[in-house]
Amino acid sequence: MKECRINFQNDIIENILDALKTCGAGIGIAEKYNYEVESGTYSSTLVFTPKEGQKLNAIDFFMFGYFIGRDY
Repeated sequence: MKECRINFQNDIIENILDALKTCGAGIGIAEKYNYEVESGTYSSTLVFTPKEGQKLNAIDFFMFGYFIGRDY
């Protein structure tokens, strides 16, 4: 897997971006992965790619999603 793409409504993408700065799991994700937003009118896509020397790990995103769903 070379990238992880998350497509949601813009307000949910904003919550995810907030969590990348304020949640422990999100800060960890931001340390391991580069991310960029492909903006759309109603929904956007958040694209994560591993930083040099890192591998994409699905459990990172599973746990991150759990914390976002619970706290954001």
